[in-house]
Amino acid sequence: MALFVFALAGVALVQMQTFSLMTFARVETHALAGIVAQNRLTEAVAATAPPDLGTSAGEETMGGRTWRWRMVVSPTTEAEVRRVDVEVRDAAAPAQAVNARGFVTVEAPS
Repeated sequence: MALFVFALAGVALVQMQTFSLMTFARVETHALAGIVAQNRLTEAVAATAPPDLGTSAGEETMGGRTWRWRMVVSPTTEAEVRRVDVEVRDAAAPAQAVNARGFVTVEAPS
């Protein structure tokens, strides 16, 4: 009987460890994708010229993994402001996406 109890406890511990590892992997993926999204957004905001309206996409390597990003630049109700949305997914497991949003000012034509 005691052996059965120890075996049952061992199985429970293994299941908890497996769950912890899966959770860590999801958190790591979300964190790295967030860094990629913020990097793309920062590059768009810090550029000398505002990004063109429309959609662009590409790949970037971060943390030994390949990430696919998609950036959509759209107009706002204010002519001098553009909205920038960035979506990032792990190229190997694209189910989970991380999004970042920012705004860029555009100089009014003189």
